Amino acid sequence: IGSGCMTELLCVHKYLVHKKPILLSAAQASTIPVVYCTVELGLNELGRLLPGENVLIHAGAGGVGLAAIQYAQRVGANVIATASESKHDFLRSLGVHHITTSRDGAAFVRELSAIVQNIGKINVVLNCLIDEYIPGSLDQMAPGGRFLEIGKRGIWSKEKMSAYRPDVAYH
Repeated sequence: IGSGCMTELLCVHKYLVHKKPILLSAAQASTIPVVYCTVELGLNELGRLLPGENVLIHAGAGGVGLAAIQYAQRVGANVIATASESKHDFLRSLGVHHITTSRDGAAFVRELSAIVQNIGKINVVLNCLIDEYIPGSLDQMAPGGRFLEIGKRGIWSKEKMSAYRPDVAYH
C-alpha cells in the first residue's frame, strides 16, 4: 500500500508491506488491501460502528462483506447479513445469526422486518444492493442511522436520500 503504488519501483514503510499468500495470484492478493480499507473507512471512520449496535451488511459472503463481518464482530456489533441461500450456512459458521436473502427483494423486506422486531432497529447499513433493498433497509433504520453506499449502480443521490430519510447520514 502506498501513494503511487502502480509504478515499477516504490519505497514505503515496512509496515505497509506484507508477503503475498502463496495460494493467491498477484492479481488476487492485490485486492485484499482495497477490501479492508473499504471496511475501515466505511464502518470505522464514516459509520462509527459501536459495540451493541445493529449493522446490516449486504452481500455478506463477498469479499467486503466478509471483512465487514470480521470488523463488526471485533467491535462487538450485532450483524445482520444478506446472501444467496446457498451461502447462509457458511455465514452461520462464522457466527452470523441473522441472515436474509440477497436475491428476492420482497422476501428481504419481510425477513428483515421480522429480524428487527426481535433485535431492534439498524444503526448502520453497508449497502451494495439496489431496488427494494435500499428503501427496505432504510425503513428498518434507527433515527440518526448511518447508510454507507459502496454500490456502483442504482445508487441514490444525496437529495433522494435526504427526502426519504433526512435523519440518516448518507455516505
